[in-house]
Amino acid sequence: VFNVSLPDEQYAAWVNALSWPNFIDSIFLPGECYSGGYFALLLSSTLWPVGLIFAAFAASMSWECACKLLRQRRRSSWRETIVHGIDRALPFALFLTFLCIISASTRIFKTFLCDEFVFDDGSAENDFSQTYRTYLHDDYSLECSTGEYARSRDWAYALIAVWPVGVPLLYSAMLAVSRKAIRERAQSELSRSIAFLHRDYKVNFFWWEPIELLRKLCLTGVPLLIGATAESARVVLALLVTLLSLAVHVNLQPFKRSTDNKLCAFIQFSLTLIYLTVL
Repeated sequence: VFNVSLPDEQYAAWVNALSWPNFIDSIFLPGECYSGGYFALLLSSTLWPVGLIFAAFAASMSWECACKLLRQRRRSSWRETIVHGIDRALPFALFLTFLCIISASTRIFKTFLCDEFVFDDGSAENDFSQTYRTYLHDDYSLECSTGEYARSRDWAYALIAVWPVGVPLLYSAMLAVSRKAIRERAQSELSRSIAFLHRDYKVNFFWWEPIELLRKLCLTGVPLLIGATAESARVVLALLVTLLSLAVHVNLQPFKRSTDNKLCAFIQFSLTLIYLTVL
């Protein structure tokens, strides 16, 4: 994102191997084997978690319905059975979205990043004027003026609503619905299912996770919307976000454990030093 070189080739290869979703993609199918080009890579990188989540919900609801049919839960209605199945699979869905949102959002934002090159076909016309062509930064075989790129770009716009916008809104909505149960420490089925989002924070800051998620997106995906010719602007944006986050965090200290607050402050202070060094 910030065009910072890693220390050596072996370390860089090790980091890239563990990068999401490249690591998952390479297990099933290497990037070179995608017959659909970048479009297939975009969809596979962003939709496989969605498919897995739907499969988990379907399996959980099927299990609950099977238990009802076997008369293990005679008194519950079908609606209660389905809701219970959703609540059972919800922690897994939240954990998976938490793991994948940064990598999926980065892949989406990379779709809008094109590099411009001088095109010279050897004709006499190019002796008097320069012709430029743009290619996708993530796949130089894809020209940004083609219909294939336009299709990938349109899908990327739609996927923004699923990942960088949809997931934080989903987290916020579930926390808003459960706010009374969380504040009064009167657990409901939903508050127990989404405990992953609020259990590490103080009661007054149970809503902090969506804000933290937006901070991560501002440091990883959003800078990619700034052109490669303004790389310093990316660093400045990341530095401002980190300084603001550090100041707010030190002032509020939202985590329950003081160790977590100190660790978070140390990490953001380290990021500040890194961005200053890059500048």
